[in-house]
Amino acid sequence: MAASDALRPADTVSPIDVDERVPLLFDYEGMDGADAISGTPVLTCEAVDGTDADAATRLDGAPQVSGLQVAQWAHNPLPGVTYLVRCKATMASGARLTRAIEMPALRVGGGG
Repeated sequence: MAASDALRPADTVSPIDVDERVPLLFDYEGMDGADAISGTPVLTCEAVDGTDADAATRLDGAPQVSGLQVAQWAHNPLPGVTYLVRCKATMASGARLTRAIEMPALRVGGGG
C-alpha cells in the first residue's frame, strides 16, 4: 500500500478571519462502532501550513458532546496559517475514533 493510500483526509472548513470565533463540528455518525461517545473527547490543534507556536491556544473552552457529534470553539487564528484540529473520542463500545478538520485562517479585507 502506498503511503498516500494510508491517509484518511481531514475535513476542511471555509477560511476563518483572525477576529472570528467559530464552532468546529466533528461528526462520528458514519464511523464503525460509533455507538455513543463516552467521556470527554481530547482535542489538539497544530499549525500544518505556516507557523504558530501557540496553536493549541486557538481552541476555546471545552468540547461539547451532543449524541455522536462534538462541537469545539476555535478563535484568534493567525493569518496565513492552516491548522489541523484533531478530535479523539472513546466510544462506549471501547473503540477509539479520530476525526480531523483543517482550518485555514486569513484576514478579511487584507490586501493581496
